Amino acid sequence: MWKGSEGNMSDVSQGPGWWQASDGKWYPPQPGFPGQVAPKKPVYKRVWFWLLVALALIIGGCVSILSLAGVAINKAATTKHTVVYSVTGSGTADINWDTFAYGNSGSSQDSGAALPWTKTVTGSGLFNIYSVTAQLQSGTSVTCSITVDGKQVSTHTATGQFAIADCTGTAP
Repeated sequence: MWKGSEGNMSDVSQGPGWWQASDGKWYPPQPGFPGQVAPKKPVYKRVWFWLLVALALIIGGCVSILSLAGVAINKAATTKHTVVYSVTGSGTADINWDTFAYGNSGSSQDSGAALPWTKTVTGSGLFNIYSVTAQLQSGTSVTCSITVDGKQVSTHTATGQFAIADCTGTAP
């Protein structure tokens, strides 16, 4: 029987966890008393919950970074660049030009080319290195230049007999 004015006690046990005091009365379960089970903390107040949240955020962040890096690398590898090699001056020159495109290197030569001379190529890949070298065979000066996507990335002028102008550049 409940005694409302004396608190939550009873003359008989009301279930598991109830305990009997020396006064012969039965009292409800209370945390901290022998044989009593403390109520469980809510999930959001447990350390393991927050560790799992932190781990999920870290993994999600890493996946996002790797995904964005993959997109950036793919874009860099597939972007096409228009490269214009130019050699100006008087007379003739032996001209060598290189293009590193699609992961492969290429080299070409035009011996005794009349100046001015131009060559347009399309290149792509992660490592875009463009080079042109001109050595005068006849004439007094030679100038080389490399333009990538409309922007001049290298220029050089040389004068004198058998002068050599050498230009190297990369995509901007």
